[in-house]
Amino acid sequence: VAVAAEWLRPPGMLRFDVRYLQPHGRDTLKYPKQTWRESYCWNQHLTAPDGLNYGLVLNNDTGLEECSPCSNSQTSRWDHSTRKRLCESCAAGTETLQGTCRPCQAGYFSDLPGSPKCSPCSAGSFQGFPGQSSCQLCPAGSFSSQSASASCTSCTDTWDATNPEARPRWAAAGSAACETCLVGASCEPDANGVYGNFTNSDGFYLFPAELLHTMPQSPLYPLFRCNHGNGLACLKGGRCYVHPETQKEAMTGPMCGTCRPGYAKPIGQPLELCRHCGSRTMNFLGLGLQLLTVFCMAAFLMIVNFLSDYSKPKNILSIILKQFFNYTQMATAVLSTGGDHGLYGGFSVVGIFDMVQDYLGFSSSAWVPEAGACLIQ
Repeated sequence: VAVAAEWLRPPGMLRFDVRYLQPHGRDTLKYPKQTWRESYCWNQHLTAPDGLNYGLVLNNDTGLEECSPCSNSQTSRWDHSTRKRLCESCAAGTETLQGTCRPCQAGYFSDLPGSPKCSPCSAGSFQGFPGQSSCQLCPAGSFSSQSASASCTSCTDTWDATNPEARPRWAAAGSAACETCLVGASCEPDANGVYGNFTNSDGFYLFPAELLHTMPQSPLYPLFRCNHGNGLACLKGGRCYVHPETQKEAMTGPMCGTCRPGYAKPIGQPLELCRHCGSRTMNFLGLGLQLLTVFCMAAFLMIVNFLSDYSKPKNILSIILKQFFNYTQMATAVLSTGGDHGLYGGFSVVGIFDMVQDYLGFSSSAWVPEAGACLIQ
C-alpha cells in the first residue's frame, strides 16, 4: 500500500491518495472524495462532462475560489504557473465561439476584450489581416464601397486613363466611392500617381474648406466661375492674378477680388484687375489731371451757357460745341471698356495710357482712374 498526502487549496484541507498495488495495475482512492468540478479546475487533463468551460472564480461571500462555468464572453485556460484552470476573456482581435477564442477574419475587427462577435469594417475602410483590433481607412486615391472589405480599390481602375476625353476620378482618404472630376476642377496625380484630391483650374475659384463651415448651404464642391478680370484673376491651384511687371500676386481674398497693398482698381470698376500703384508723385499727378479735366469740362459748359442767348436762334458754333461735348462723353464711356466693345477696331483709352506709360516709363496709375484709389491706401 502506498499512501501520499499533500495540502490542497484553500490551505487547511489535507488530501489523501491511497493506492492499492495490484499485479495488473493500481487504483487510486481520494479522501475526501472530490466533485468533478473540483477535479476539473485542478487537473488540466480532465474534460467537463457537460461540455461547458469552467474556471476558478472568487466567491465574494465566502472569500474562496469556486469552480464555476465561464461566461459567454470568456474561455477556460490552464495556468501552468499556479496549476489551476481560470476563466479568461478573449483578447481584442478575437471573438468567443463555444468557449474558445477565434481570431477575427480579414475585413473584421474587435476592439474590446471579451467581444462575443467580430464587427465588419465599414465602407471606406479595410483590414487585410486576421486577428486585428481596428480597421484602416482606405488611403487617398482608393475606396471600398462595401463593408467587411479586406482591401481597397484604386480610382485609376474605374476610368480609362488612355482616353483623353475621359475625366479623371479621385477619392479622399476613407472614401466609399470615387468622385468624377467636375468642370472647373483640375484633378492631377501626385508624385506617386495617386488621384487623392482636386483643385481649381484657370478661371475658377475654389473656396477653402475652413471658409465653407461658415457658409450656410454650401455646395458639395465649392467651385465658382471667377468674374474678376473676365476670369483672369483666378489661376490654377488656388493662386490669384500675378501682375506682369512685378511678377507678384496682385489680388487675394474670396474670388481673388481684393487688391493687395500697392495695387488698386479704377474707382467705379470693381470687377477689373488690380494695377500697380507706382510712386505717390505720379499718383498725385494723375489725380490732378483727372480733377483738371473735370474742372475744364464744367467751365466749358458754364461759358457756353453764359454766351448762349436763348431768346434768339441758336448760334451754329454753340450747337457744334454742344454736340462735340455730348460725343466726347459717349466716346469716353465706350472707349474706357478696354476694347471689348469691338468698335473703332477695339480702340481703348486705357491702351493709349499704357502706351504712354511704356514710352515715358511712368506707372500707369498716373494716367488711369486708379490713381485716387492708390492714394487712399
